[in-house]
Amino acid sequence: MNSSTRFTMLVAAAAATIAAAPASARAQRDRERTRIDSTFAFDKGSWVDVSVASGAIIITGWTRPEAKVYASIERGWIDAQLSPHRITLQARSDRGRSGDTRIEIMVPIGTRVQASSASGSIRITGTDGEVEAGSASGAVEVIGATDRITVHSVSGKLHAAKLRGRTRLGTTSATLEAEDIVGDVTAGTVSGRITLTGVKSSHVSAETVSASVTYVGSIDPSGSYEFSTHSGNVHLEIPESSAADLFLETFSGRISSAFPITLQPGDISAMARHGKKMEFTIGKGGARITASTFSGNIIIDRGGHTDREEN
Repeated sequence: MNSSTRFTMLVAAAAATIAAAPASARAQRDRERTRIDSTFAFDKGSWVDVSVASGAIIITGWTRPEAKVYASIERGWIDAQLSPHRITLQARSDRGRSGDTRIEIMVPIGTRVQASSASGSIRITGTDGEVEAGSASGAVEVIGATDRITVHSVSGKLHAAKLRGRTRLGTTSATLEAEDIVGDVTAGTVSGRITLTGVKSSHVSAETVSASVTYVGSIDPSGSYEFSTHSGNVHLEIPESSAADLFLETFSGRISSAFPITLQPGDISAMARHGKKMEFTIGKGGARITASTFSGNIIIDRGGHTDREEN
């Protein structure tokens, strides 16, 4: 082989190497954008912000002063910003198409979380910080959150527990279940059942259109409690020692109470019946409890008791 031929082959090989390098770099970048697996120092009280079109979001609190992030997407890529103060992940589609995304994050207890999904599920547990989570058609579960808590879905089941703070819960056409709540609660659905149990609050509002409402919890003598539905039952289970003024109304259902229906001393107007409308006092009165339904029943139970006086 003469020198001219060898020179030509070397030039060709060099050119091939130069051409391959950018392609290899691009492939590496593409892999990094579709898959993340990283552990790094993360400050307690910082923010996590995650948004996906479909797939699963799982965020869990732990005692370590660091975050562990794993994320993958079938089609498209993930925009990621990872720092000791904030984690931001957003799934992006490829030419309008995207595959399922899976995001799993471990963060220090006290981290504030914001998570949203169009058609995927969201599960946030043990973070014990502020939480805002919502999905259009996936189930949403939040266990262990504080301060300001907002959880909502359109057609996915909503479950929440161990909440401490101002809580807002809402669905459109799915059930809403929450337990072990301390603090003000607002819950609403259109056609889903609402069940609130183990509640300790001075202000509760629960409203649905075509399903039942159940409340099991304490009654603060200075508190206010409002429960309403159009075509479902309202069932309240409250402590025997409760002190409250009740205002109950149903159009075609019945009203029943496990508490004696008594008048305020010296005030014969404390109880009034107009069709299916009733006002009466339990204990010494104080809290204001309002319950209304159009075609359902209203049932007032003492905790652990089912004997009722029907009207």
